Amino acid sequence: MAHRTIPRRWRIAVAAGLLLPSAAFAQTTNISRTVGPGQTDLMTVPLIADPTNAFGALAANVPAGTAVYFYDPGLSVFAGGSKSAKGWPASISNRLVLPGESFFLSAEWTSGHVMTIQGEVPSGPVTNQVNERWSALGYPFPDEVPWTDTSLASNLPPGTLVYFWDLTNQQYDTLFKGLETRGGWGAEGSNHLIRPGDGFLVRQPSGSAPFLWIQERGE
Repeated sequence: MAHRTIPRRWRIAVAAGLLLPSAAFAQTTNISRTVGPGQTDLMTVPLIADPTNAFGALAANVPAGTAVYFYDPGLSVFAGGSKSAKGWPASISNRLVLPGESFFLSAEWTSGHVMTIQGEVPSGPVTNQVNERWSALGYPFPDEVPWTDTSLASNLPPGTLVYFWDLTNQQYDTLFKGLETRGGWGAEGSNHLIRPGDGFLVRQPSGSAPFLWIQERGE
């Protein structure tokens, strides 16, 4: 696996930890992410896709030249690579991407892509690790939800910054948790909608403790 420096416009050190959902799955649906030529997406996979959520299977149909970047907390770098005419490198193809983890996916400059993923919706709570400082996360269900309706928004301490990627404008929309007015996030946080498949970056203030984010659907 190649270790690369993430492009400056979204170079933020993040880390994500994920625990498997504990319940059975039943409902099947799909999500689609459309990325234009040269665009970058910050996305998550809020489904259990057959058979194991291996990235190579999830991203089998994106064109050659597409690049993916996952955060490596041990090395504090983004580790990624590009798809060649022969497919994804084995280390990337075999990497599991389960609900609640986010990653960057960059389209080749001459062509974009539509990434469609079909799978089963987690029927029970999904648990993710929120790190001491940076985490790359996503709402683990294929729903559109207000940010402040998530248990994560409630559990994060004052002083936290959350970075949502604006795919259209290729920049971050940043929320700051302040005092407890409107849950600490203010009107902007209350009005922010997470779309199915949106990823985001969380930065807890210095000295914050890591914790487990346990999210139920519709919570």
